[in-house]
Amino acid sequence: MFDLNNAENNQLNLETTAPYSLNYLIFIQNLFLNNNNNQQQSLFPDFNSSDWGILPEGEFDIEFKKIWNEVIYKNVQNQYYDNNGVLENDSSFYRQLFDRNVNGEFGFSESVKLFLSWWNGFYGKIAIEGLFESGGGHEIYHELSKSLKLYNLNNSQFKINIIYDKQRLFSTTYSLSYAVLPIQELFLNKTEIVPNLLEGFKKP
Repeated sequence: MFDLNNAENNQLNLETTAPYSLNYLIFIQNLFLNNNNNQQQSLFPDFNSSDWGILPEGEFDIEFKKIWNEVIYKNVQNQYYDNNGVLENDSSFYRQLFDRNVNGEFGFSESVKLFLSWWNGFYGKIAIEGLFESGGGHEIYHELSKSLKLYNLNNSQFKINIIYDKQRLFSTTYSLSYAVLPIQELFLNKTEIVPNLLEGFKKP
């Protein structure tokens, strides 16, 4: 987590982090999509995990949606849920994306090792959070803080979870004081970020 907040006349408390949990799910989503040839262009990681026992199409989509929404709930309810050990501490939960056999056990174990070998390096979590900060994070904070005055909201709390790629399996919506933001939105859709974030505040 890093701090974008302005201590002087601070109306908005904005927490921004690139969580292990959601980014691991994007990692598995991309492995699944690549292996099922559902993309015209390969997604990261472009790795042959066909023998890892990832659930087949249909089953995977259902489990992924359930787990995705539950992870968001856990992250919103408990600020300490997401940490460097979450994939081991809550392994039975994430393990549901894999077959209940030897291949699935192997695949889950290997997927966690592969993900962490990237995400724990300077080119993973640190790079994604740094890219957000240098690519417009402060601008988003100031624009969001300024816009909140229009709604007469004081001491507002907001949390942004940054993910390294899009969630592609089902449509998601912003909720009150919380959003999941693919990092590419900073470069492809920057002007729409704050209006989308504000939708959560405008809901009754």
